Amino acid sequence: MPALFALGSALVALAAWLLVPRPAQDAAPRRPPLHAILVDGSASATRTRPDWSAWARRVLRAECRAATAADAELLVIGYGMDVVRAFGPGAPDEFHALLAGRDGRPFRPGLEPGRDLGTELARALALAERELFAPGRAPGAVRILTDGEATGPDPGPALARLIRAGVELTWLAPPPSAYGDLAVHSLRTPPRTEEGAPLAAVLELAFRPRAAASGPELALAIACRLTGPGAALETVLPVSPPRGAVADEAGWIRWTERVTFAPQAPGLYSLGVRARLSEAESGRPADPVHENDGASASLRVGDPLVAVVVARDLARFAPWLAADAFAGVQFVSAEPHELAGALADADILITFDVGPADLPRDPVLRFVMEGGGWLSFAGWGFLRGWLPESDLPAGSLQAALPLAPNEEDAEPRDVVLIVDGSGSMTGGPFEHVRTASLDLVLGALPRDHIELRFFTGALGPKIFESASGQSVEQRQLALAPLLAARVPGGPTDILYMLGQLATLREAATRPGLVLLLTDGQTGGWVPERSRALRRRLAVAGTKLTILAVGEQPDREFLASLLLAGEALVEAGDLSDLARLLNREVNLDRIREGDGLLAIPADPSTLAEGLGRDVLAAELAESGADPWPLARSVRGRARDSAEVLWVSSEGDPLLALQRVGRGVVAACATTPDARWAAPLANGPGRLAPLVRTLGRARTPGAGAWIEARGDELVLEGAEREWPPVLEARIARVRAARPGGRGEDLERLGDVRFVIGTGGSGLDPRELRRAPRPDFLDAVPAGELLRVELRTGEAAPPVLAFPAPGPVELSGAAMLVDRAPLAWDAAGRDLRRSPRAQNPLAMPILGLGLALLTLAGVLLGRAGQGIT
Repeated sequence: MPALFALGSALVALAAWLLVPRPAQDAAPRRPPLHAILVDGSASATRTRPDWSAWARRVLRAECRAATAADAELLVIGYGMDVVRAFGPGAPDEFHALLAGRDGRPFRPGLEPGRDLGTELARALALAERELFAPGRAPGAVRILTDGEATGPDPGPALARLIRAGVELTWLAPPPSAYGDLAVHSLRTPPRTEEGAPLAAVLELAFRPRAAASGPELALAIACRLTGPGAALETVLPVSPPRGAVADEAGWIRWTERVTFAPQAPGLYSLGVRARLSEAESGRPADPVHENDGASASLRVGDPLVAVVVARDLARFAPWLAADAFAGVQFVSAEPHELAGALADADILITFDVGPADLPRDPVLRFVMEGGGWLSFAGWGFLRGWLPESDLPAGSLQAALPLAPNEEDAEPRDVVLIVDGSGSMTGGPFEHVRTASLDLVLGALPRDHIELRFFTGALGPKIFESASGQSVEQRQLALAPLLAARVPGGPTDILYMLGQLATLREAATRPGLVLLLTDGQTGGWVPERSRALRRRLAVAGTKLTILAVGEQPDREFLASLLLAGEALVEAGDLSDLARLLNREVNLDRIREGDGLLAIPADPSTLAEGLGRDVLAAELAESGADPWPLARSVRGRARDSAEVLWVSSEGDPLLALQRVGRGVVAACATTPDARWAAPLANGPGRLAPLVRTLGRARTPGAGAWIEARGDELVLEGAEREWPPVLEARIARVRAARPGGRGEDLERLGDVRFVIGTGGSGLDPRELRRAPRPDFLDAVPAGELLRVELRTGEAAPPVLAFPAPGPVELSGAAMLVDRAPLAWDAAGRDLRRSPRAQNPLAMPILGLGLALLTLAGVLLGRAGQGIT
């Protein structure tokens, strides 16, 4: 038995040794090295060089020979506005045959016209990286055929990864351009210009003379256009390189010019500049490619308050915005897709009747997190983009609003659209029905199960249906039958149809809303039968809404189907049907009726802070008396919100909350006569709030993090926090049900150290950390969580919008091509795979079994284990 112990112990020790991960046996390269050739086919590289194609083909043939000599495979990528895998990875001989056109048309290295208006080098490098770092691939090389310009995401991080991984990187410049080129590489403006001072901007220009010494003399000029409050000024500035200026290695002569304009009124101005290169004598344009000719920037004069306005119907709210109460506020209208650029110079975003789901999440969230204000007004259109919280993805923009929908808005229900199938509905009327149905389905809440049926003498089959919980894409697929649907035609029997419908609804498991579109023309009817059918539907939990269609519907018959207090919905010629349907399906989310009031809160009930100050200013402006309200959206206030107004029914009407460095306010009504006439007629009631939101960047708002270039900067840090502050960054995978926190995915750690140049006087309030590479893989604007290791029992957790890759504006020169001193501690992209010996677990099991057996035998023999 001691021998069993010895053998078992030896086997366990051997298994432990085998369990230690070691480089896998197949870690040695199994595939040949790869030579990746990136060919810049952009207009700036090709259109100005008549011999570019011949040059590129010569270089590609030489690279074929070099790859063959190195026993390497070849990958050829063309890039411009698009990125195209032209060849490989494959044998160099195959590409050489393709170049020669042995099996057909010879290979053309350029891009199609129109696809060359860009230089997306970063995307081309990303494609090359996937092949260069494929498992088992030996180290390779990258050759970049380019004139040195790039647009789009910054290629710097990708180039750094290649250098760290030991990839041989070579730049190959094309022949000199046959044309001259005048480029605007940057336009710099001051953050603010004092009122009464001239407006100034600095242009960084670059001029590349043509290769040929002969030819007409060239004239260089910059056209400038300044637009803003009541101004539209234009000027043309002749420019020329300084005497004695020397061209750089790419052939560019660089210098700066100053542009000035006379003093302007306070406000936000836009300055656009465009380079003009022409023949001095004839004036003919001499630059065939305009990819780097223009730039734009904003100029802020004085201290204006700039508000970007997004509205479904801006004309409805124009009088409100033009009120004297908002004197000094500059309103700029924008469409949702324009917000990424419009918010760059804004102080506040105001949205009228636009739901958060209808706004671009990333630019709006970044704007608020960095200190902007957002005021959201509700309305019928707002409801389409204001979804129950249970139906929202993690990180939704809606979470920034201080008002949230009621939980009952998520309860499933059936929405049945029943359309009169008589001949009167054919042609134009049904096209309105089709369009409105499409709009209804795509804009409905996820809770709604929607179906469409015709009826004539009886209830017809389902033309289409969409299930509860479907995505927009799934609903689009479900709509396919509707596009081919045709009105059946024939006489109608509305009461018989309703009897069939009542039978179906009595067997349904969900509450229902039936929308009946008809002109009421039917066979003989008895009022008692109409009322009995309607009672059956009510008992079955089904609400019936009747939309009277046509110029002369049978209102007497249709009224017999109504319950007390109900009314017909006049649909007329159906031209406004989409709005009517949207209103009816959202009616239970609205509070309306006589006697509804808006009641300001008592400032003494609010905690000392921003909300209390805003409310006090508003009461001083408009008084504390309640005011009549036509309708409002029903909802609830978030725990973090400060409620400034409530309705007489107890619903929150106006609330605000801090989000990052900014403030978001939500109003459950809108300044419109059909919703809140006193608010429409008295803009001063909300003027203090608008001005406060526009000045949301206030000191003392707590700590925040933002990306600045290649750094992460933590401002507003507590002075007691450690000098070296560890932080863990994670992304939100999902919100836990019932508001019980979030499921996080750890991305990595950073270390903040005390910096200089902060907004406060004490350097401890500002910390800096290198921007980690793992942020490049996170979509810009995604809200991350940063846990600060301060030593506290509950460490602070900050929300931080991912910066995403750095974007290059216009055409940026990659002049410094020499390998830099990249951080050698970066991720090793070629780390050998490590594995445990497959015999480890069987040996461990055998050893443990022998030890167990020996113990049992010893126990039976009356011996203990010493």
